[in-house]
Amino acid sequence: MAAAVLAHREEAPEAENKFRPAAAASATHDSPAAIATVREWIDERGGDGWSAEERSWARGAAPRFLRAHRGELDSAKAGIGRTVEWRRTGIKPDSWAGRYSEENHKFCFIPLGLDLFRRPVVYGCPARASCSDVDSTIDHVVMDLEYAFANEFAPDPEERCAGQWVWIVDFHGFGLAHATNPSLGRRFVSVFDQHCPERLGCLVLLDPPFVFSMLLGALRPFLDPATAQKIVTVSSSDTEAELRAVLPEDMLGWVLEALRREPSPGSLPFPLPSSAYWSHPAEDASESSEKLPVAE
Repeated sequence: MAAAVLAHREEAPEAENKFRPAAAASATHDSPAAIATVREWIDERGGDGWSAEERSWARGAAPRFLRAHRGELDSAKAGIGRTVEWRRTGIKPDSWAGRYSEENHKFCFIPLGLDLFRRPVVYGCPARASCSDVDSTIDHVVMDLEYAFANEFAPDPEERCAGQWVWIVDFHGFGLAHATNPSLGRRFVSVFDQHCPERLGCLVLLDPPFVFSMLLGALRPFLDPATAQKIVTVSSSDTEAELRAVLPEDMLGWVLEALRREPSPGSLPFPLPSSAYWSHPAEDASESSEKLPVAE
């Protein structure tokens, strides 16, 4: 399966592709010397109570935090330290609500597989979720992303996923109730910016209604220019042609079929696209904590 995705990736258009991963920040921000300095600091955190797993995660995250903090070593270290502290309470295996299904539609945040550039792809549709609670939604999303990136440092290069993800947001059924409750959007921005920097590769907005401009306008002040450039709007008339530049055929077919369905909880095509690149935690939360990814 991984080889098939690699083959698809080779077929991805070489012409201008607005979904293509953006060039990384200046190499001076995450130069080998800077990464080595931060990782040496991380290795010394064991004496400060950081577990081996926390130090492993931090070593993998060091380049991302350096890019996010423009190469400022002290700032990057501080950001990593705050996130290690946050992860101790913010990563909650028990909060994962299980796979989305016709019966289980509490949250609509669905990992679909990898795109043509080996980035995890997540489909979301506010109208297909039956729960609107901000805290529980954030907790579930954070856990889904933990598992989505589990293969980022897999020993076999062909099994690795990229370090950024693609978020496809389906706006069918989006209404005033969603637009006038921006607290969830602000929380997403806060968590992604502070604790998941340089993770979002592309935010694909499928046929957003005019009312969404109200919500987007409220979020703009919280977005840095680099993040704003990752937002791609796709109209319903161009969906198939546009998404063909980023999604493999089976995933594209699933998304197109989803868009034809009534935007209501549980109304999605099943089964979901095959995802051989990561495994969701067991339904039993007691087993979930044993399956958290550990970066090298």
